[in-house]
Amino acid sequence: MIIPASLLNVFKRCHFGLSLRSRLFGSYVLVVVVTVLTTLLVHLVGVQRNMLNRIRKDAEVIAVDARTLLQQRVRLGETEHLSRDLLSLRYSTHHEILFLDLRISSQGQESAFRLTPEQIRGLAHGIAVRGKSDPSGKSPGPFVALPLVDNLGQSLGAVVVYHAQPNFFQYLLRAAQSVFGSLLIALITASVAAFFLARNLTLPIHRMESVVQEFAHGRLSVRTELVRSDELGFLAKAFDQMAEDLEKNLETRHRLLSDVSHELSTPISTIQATLEAVLDGVLPEKEQRQYLQSLLDQSMHLSHIVSDITELARFESGDMSLTTSPFSAQRPVHQAVDAARVLAERKGVILKTSLPEDEIIVTGDVWRITQVMKNLVMNAVQHNPSGTTVWATLKTSVHSVAFEVTDYGPRIAECDLVRLSERFYKADRSRTRDDSRSGLGLAIVAQILHQHASKLHVVQNEISKTFSFTLSRTESQV
Repeated sequence: MIIPASLLNVFKRCHFGLSLRSRLFGSYVLVVVVTVLTTLLVHLVGVQRNMLNRIRKDAEVIAVDARTLLQQRVRLGETEHLSRDLLSLRYSTHHEILFLDLRISSQGQESAFRLTPEQIRGLAHGIAVRGKSDPSGKSPGPFVALPLVDNLGQSLGAVVVYHAQPNFFQYLLRAAQSVFGSLLIALITASVAAFFLARNLTLPIHRMESVVQEFAHGRLSVRTELVRSDELGFLAKAFDQMAEDLEKNLETRHRLLSDVSHELSTPISTIQATLEAVLDGVLPEKEQRQYLQSLLDQSMHLSHIVSDITELARFESGDMSLTTSPFSAQRPVHQAVDAARVLAERKGVILKTSLPEDEIIVTGDVWRITQVMKNLVMNAVQHNPSGTTVWATLKTSVHSVAFEVTDYGPRIAECDLVRLSERFYKADRSRTRDDSRSGLGLAIVAQILHQHASKLHVVQNEISKTFSFTLSRTESQV
């Protein structure tokens, strides 16, 4: 068992130590060689079979002709020189024609051909004998022996026809030479085709391997750029898409870290400076309460940022689950408007609602939908000047309800409009950071609506802009 196992290990090392292209090429060439050899073998077997059949048929024809000639001599009473009479027969084959006289002992006959006693008895009874080889071994080719009878029906002997030169190897060699040239050309052609086929299959794999190596060294912008319509093309396309997504995710991660650092630096710096001033005693006693209130505001701002980051991370990781149930669509609108009313009065923004009189039932997480509406209404109040009117409305259709928050304030730039749901993105750069906004509100809104199979839409014209989303209606009661 040790030797076969060792040979198996050597084969494995030799096979798997080769490159993929070499293995593919070797496999194709092996298949071609086996096919060529099998074709040649089948052809040679067919040639041998056809040759034997032809020799046998020729022997049959010659034997019939020879017996006919001798039967004529027998009818004329000329039976003394039957073997000599056969010399008049001439054929363009290597068959030998003999007359075996059964009236004398077979041992006394001067002939290169011998029959077995069973065959002689068969001929004596008028039965034709056919065989594949001479028992003496001198003429291994097929033979035919036909009985010859006299005028009284007595067996005189037999006409035997056999092949004098049954060297089948030479026939097969000539046949092999006749087809070897064409098979050699086929082998060379197939080998060249196998080389290019193996090259065509391995080039995309080598390209993807080099791209992976580039990835390993941190160069994430490299792509395979392979355009093929086969499985390797689909694999390369999926690989490029995966690489693009990976690059975007890493860029998003770096930008998130940068944004978090930037967002946290301002309140932390403010808290640090205020605490140092209090500890150093440089603040007047009557102003300390004001600075302590600033510390509280900044700490609340930090708390909001951390809370929003945690919530957004839970949404994106799939850990945040929703509690869906039927609820009144008017409920989150009323709660959002009530929550923003104090801020609206302070800024001079006018809040209005337009809701159906009949209760509209939708399905979803009522707490999360209320969070979405509060965020949209708060944003509309915070980002518009005094005197702006903000409408919170519901528009119903047969199967859905549209929640809309419309304001008649300044337009949003198109470059900012497409980035509103990005983390920490703030279109109003002129605003200070002393409020409680984290820049994550619309990003959280987008995640909540995604969990509800909905999406935030923004439509604006010359006089207004509308933020909206839809939920499916249900006939269930709250």
